[in-house]
Amino acid sequence: MTPHGTPLDAATVDLGDLGLEGGARLLLRRALDRVPAGGEVAVAGSDPALVVHLTAWCRREGHTVRPAGPGDAPVRARVRQSGIAAARWAGAERAAG
Repeated sequence: MTPHGTPLDAATVDLGDLGLEGGARLLLRRALDRVPAGGEVAVAGSDPALVVHLTAWCRREGHTVRPAGPGDAPVRARVRQSGIAAARWAGAERAAG
C-alpha cells in the first residue's frame, strides 16, 4: 500500500518520504521477498538521499540497483533481487536436526 492507502503492484514499493535509515529498508525487504531471484522491485519515494542510501544498502545486501529512467517517474530506482538471502537458508532445517 502507498501512504495514501492505494494498492501497489507486487513489484513496486512506494516509500513516501521514509528514508532507509527511517524504516524504509523493512518495506523494501518485504517487497523483495515477494519477487523471485532475478526479479526487480521498482522503488518510489521522495527522500532526497534515497538513491544514494539505496545503492549502499543493496551493495551490503547483495542486490543490484539501477537508477530509473526519466520516463519512470515517480519510480527513482529499480532493485534486482539477488536470491542470496534465500540461498543462505537453503537446507537449514536439515542441518539443524
